[in-house]
Amino acid sequence: CGPYWVSAFTFDALFERLEGIDSLYNARATPTAYHSLWLHPDGRIEWGPRRSLVEAPQGELREVELLDRDGESLGFVDATFSPFSHVDGGALILPADPDVDRVVIDGRRSPIRPRR
Repeated sequence: CGPYWVSAFTFDALFERLEGIDSLYNARATPTAYHSLWLHPDGRIEWGPRRSLVEAPQGELREVELLDRDGESLGFVDATFSPFSHVDGGALILPADPDVDRVVIDGRRSPIRPRR
């Protein structure tokens, strides 16, 4: 039967409910800090910029050894590797740790991380 209508009271209630549901999906997560490294085709490793990401990086997991400034092992972590599309090498993303000054990946040792 017509006419179809929605009262202002019902419309307001529906709008508030939709806003509440929408805010759950658009909630801002706390960014997490990550170190980035470039694995060059010629075998060089270069530290990239520190990044803050809301979502965990996606890609192939590779085990990385973490080293301090003196070269002592701090342990191992899984880092995310994203290969370059056109040449060998790629980007490596790992959780930021202020004690990490070098990494070892695939038997190669990085230079000391620059402090920025």
